Amino acid sequence: MKKTVILILFIVLSAIQLFAFSFENDNEYKIYTIEKTISGETLPTAISPYPIEYTKNISLYFPFLRKNTGYELYDLFSYRANNYGILFEITPENNLNFEYYFGKKINSFWFIAGKYKTDWSLLEHGVFFSDALPYVNGITGGFTTDFLLGEMGIYFGAYSFNAYLTDEELAIQKMNVDGNSDRRSIGIGYYDPYKSLLIHRLDIKPIKQLRISLNELNLIGGKFPDLVDLNFMNILHNTYGEGYSNALFGLDGEIVPFKGIKLYGEFAMDDYVVPLTEAGAESYKPTAFAWGYGSSINGKYKNTYFILKGEKYKIYSWMYNRWQELLKFTGRYIDGNKIYDIPMGYDYGNDIESYLISLEFINKFGNLKVLYEHIIKGEIDLNTSYFNTELKGNTETWPGPYGETTEFNYTTLQLKFKNLEINTTFDKFELIKYTVKISYEF
Repeated sequence: MKKTVILILFIVLSAIQLFAFSFENDNEYKIYTIEKTISGETLPTAISPYPIEYTKNISLYFPFLRKNTGYELYDLFSYRANNYGILFEITPENNLNFEYYFGKKINSFWFIAGKYKTDWSLLEHGVFFSDALPYVNGITGGFTTDFLLGEMGIYFGAYSFNAYLTDEELAIQKMNVDGNSDRRSIGIGYYDPYKSLLIHRLDIKPIKQLRISLNELNLIGGKFPDLVDLNFMNILHNTYGEGYSNALFGLDGEIVPFKGIKLYGEFAMDDYVVPLTEAGAESYKPTAFAWGYGSSINGKYKNTYFILKGEKYKIYSWMYNRWQELLKFTGRYIDGNKIYDIPMGYDYGNDIESYLISLEFINKFGNLKVLYEHIIKGEIDLNTSYFNTELKGNTETWPGPYGETTEFNYTTLQLKFKNLEINTTFDKFELIKYTVKISYEF
């Protein structure tokens, strides 16, 4: 028996590979994605962080100048090595935030766990689960395997979010307004202090130039997740009426028709009123879709990589919203006495149409990125009451942008050259956000 255990341990340890995890904004990850496209191949998955080789480093940051428009974190110190990393940051209210992660790669299986930033999208702004969130608490992982003539990847994510509620939000959370709920007999909803997100993802890559991915996001609020919530395909069931779960379907993919050229996109469905079976339910759960698509030109000249891309977005008016706070597709972050509710998908929320163009250069000295965005925002946002059945039931509000619209024209410049890093954002000619910092790597 002892020899068998030792043999099993030896096999497992010999299969473990020392890989650092690269994150979306690391130059190593950007170069990895560009080189894949240049070679005429799609990525195995759009998820980051992803286990690719990364140079171990210790970094110190000094954010001398900063101005923000939301909950944005500023690096102070980081240490990243094989399989783990730590990061200290400062919040807008000058509080200290601590991130950490630990991960392993065993043959084709990998996982990363802790408190870290993640992104499940190739778009600048993902529409179902993106890096709009400053960080998540939980675990991401998966594996790839041969599938018919190609490859298949199965991935998962399990994350917990701050479940703090104001007195008004708690009173609403306790309400039982759905006749389908299993708590209708006691007249009180689910309000325990839990908010969790479980994701199942299937990546199919039949040929190296094409990848298609199916995603299911199951948000559980007001109770701790159980085995039923871990099931696949909750999107096909009436989780809406149970009062503690909200499911979202996501579809994304990419195609590389020519070396250096990539086409990609995403679609998300929060809710859909089926005309044949749900007529009359318009004020109950309005149709809520979101999508984004784009194309990019990727290349390398001497020692410098570049990527030019354009993207277009459409976010329906009631996307990500819900009457219970714990079942909105948002993450809550508290900094001092300020509460920030950030969409899990598109950065700027719902009721939006937008497009963007960006150009980025990357080499061993750093990177330079210029991005322009044009955004049209309607009247409905994530604070619009879901109890407003007259507004919600008006099908003209669904696609958006609805009502009196506001236009934004953002120009962002990101420059990193050796130890200097400058990030600025203008709305037309007004400087609305900036960061200037010095970094030292050891």
